[in-house]
Order: sequence, then C-alpha cells, then structure tokens
Amino acid sequence: RPLRIIARMRGLRILIGTLLSAVKPVAQTCAIAGGVFLVGGILGMQFLMGKMDACSDGEVQDQGDCVGLDGDGEVRSWDPYYVNFDNTYRSMISMFLIATQDDWVSHMWAGIDATAARKGPVQNASPGLSLFYIGMIFASGMVVINIFVGV
Repeated sequence: RPLRIIARMRGLRILIGTLLSAVKPVAQTCAIAGGVFLVGGILGMQFLMGKMDACSDGEVQDQGDCVGLDGDGEVRSWDPYYVNFDNTYRSMISMFLIATQDDWVSHMWAGIDATAARKGPVQNASPGLSLFYIGMIFASGMVVINIFVGV
C-alpha cells in the first residue's frame, strides 16, 4: 500500500527520489568526518592517553594514594574525565564532542591540566595543548560541519 501511494502522488515521488539521491553524498561526508575524527583522535591519544584521570578526592595527586576515605567519609576512586583519549573509541567520541563545540572550553582545560599517567591534574600543566584543541575545533568543527551543511 505505501508504494501505491508513492506511485500516485507526484510530489511525494519527487521527495522520495530526492532523499534517495542524497544518500551517497551524505555517506561520503560521513566517511570524511569519520576520517578527520580518527586522525584527531589518534593525535589526541598520543598527547593525552591515560593522563586525564583524577582521584575523587581533589587533595590526592597520585593514583597509589587514592585509597581509603576522604575527609567527608566518601570512598576515594580513581576515575577518568568523561571526555578522554584513552582508547580509539573514546577519542573519536571526544572528537565528536569537540567538533560540536559542546562545552569545548571545559574539555580543553581538562586536557591542559593533564600531567602524566597515574598522576592527578595540575592547573595549566600543558598550555601548548590549547593549540591541539583549537586546531581540532577548526578542522573538525568548522570544516566538517560546513561540509555537512553544504551537502
């Protein structure tokens, strides 16, 4: 029945044809975006893999010391920042969030504060990483999103 409706209504037939003809350009654009996110994610993994973790107790800077209870009686835990570059999947999700510019400044500061693996964050530990975040905003946020708009 739905195919009969499409065959009889000329406007709907044109609409369906237009949607089907847009599938290939959208798929190509998704492939380009995925490639940009992958390259940016791998670059982010080189800079930040394993470094964006912190203890739930802000006073503790070392993973080995993040045991027991904090001053409020809460159990300490060593957790990664939710936008991190610890593996390829998480790095591509992080690149997508950076591309959408969803609270990207907080993510940039978390990356800048990252120090070393199994060490807590220190304010402004790596200010040079701001160039990585700004470059990825430009490459993924501006270019890829504008390609999508153009398709």
